Amino acid sequence: NPDGLAALQEALKEILPEEKFTIVFAAFKDKEVSESLTLLAPLASEFIFVPIREMDRPCWSAEELSAMLKEQNIDIPARGMENASVAVSTTLHNTRQKVLAAGSLFLAGEVLDTFAAPRNILDHK
Repeated sequence: NPDGLAALQEALKEILPEEKFTIVFAAFKDKEVSESLTLLAPLASEFIFVPIREMDRPCWSAEELSAMLKEQNIDIPARGMENASVAVSTTLHNTRQKVLAAGSLFLAGEVLDTFAAPRNILDHK
């Protein structure tokens, strides 16, 4: 949501003030995302738009999200990829760019599921 992304933007500007990220972004179509893209734009060197694995809810396509950027005069490179795992892996393999997954919590779950050891996500003591 915009409030969460505003807090994320503020925290990242404080922690990493000059850093730009490859932003892997996904959102369901029942969510308004224009404001979210506007909030993320100052942090982005590139957007990679991906679908969300959750199959019973449609999500915004890469083309639709790229069009939203253009409508808002946000001139940041954007492209689509087949899923979050490919987007994060490709970016980390090909560049030294930091990756930020943002948008849906379902997207965050996908990224954690792929890249984080379960013991690092939850402490089961």
